[in-house]
Amino acid sequence: MSKEAYPLVLVIMASVAAVLLLVRGPGQIGRKMLRLMGLVFPLVVFPLWGIGVYRTCVILPAAVLALLEAARFSGRRDRSTLGRLLSPIAKEGEGRGFFGFSTYFWGSALASLAPGGTGPAVTAMATLCDPWASMAGTAWGGQGSSLGKTWVGSLTCLLVSSMTGLSFAVLFPRAGISLQQTLLASVAMTAAERYSPGEFDNLSIQVVGAAVVTLSSFGSL
Repeated sequence: MSKEAYPLVLVIMASVAAVLLLVRGPGQIGRKMLRLMGLVFPLVVFPLWGIGVYRTCVILPAAVLALLEAARFSGRRDRSTLGRLLSPIAKEGEGRGFFGFSTYFWGSALASLAPGGTGPAVTAMATLCDPWASMAGTAWGGQGSSLGKTWVGSLTCLLVSSMTGLSFAVLFPRAGISLQQTLLASVAMTAAERYSPGEFDNLSIQVVGAAVVTLSSFGSL
């Protein structure tokens, strides 16, 4: 393993440890672990097979989940296929809106349309920073905002997204994303996470991050 991978591996190991130590209940532990498994797409699929295969791997599940969500909303939500599959790891009341599993893939799919390796970089950052925001905010954040967000969670989100983005840029230089762009994306993604409803922050942080990286690329031309 190259030295460039050490910071990212450290963040991933710390994330797994935090889930096991800070998260309560098998359902929520399973939810966070399933989220971390999403790193397979940006950290394995993208570097091994390229952006084309990566886009296929996130866009196809996103399309299937969109169809399943549509079917769920058009019928009995409590008896839907998607509802039965995700109920063991769903948050309380999550079934009244879109499942976070769906919005995560929708965000990944939209971000993947950005040029080069922007999508994988942003998705790696979101996959790690959003759970950390939730875990740190719940454990140490105290009173949250009207959206349930805390400053402790937001600062943790900024730190983790920055570390992940910088590590990704160094580890995968062919992705074409600079260190400065990852820092700009981290700030934007943290703001999106703080001011987005929990139902949609999985989607918004990835879209906002990809948009900031893309726009900053145009500005550097």
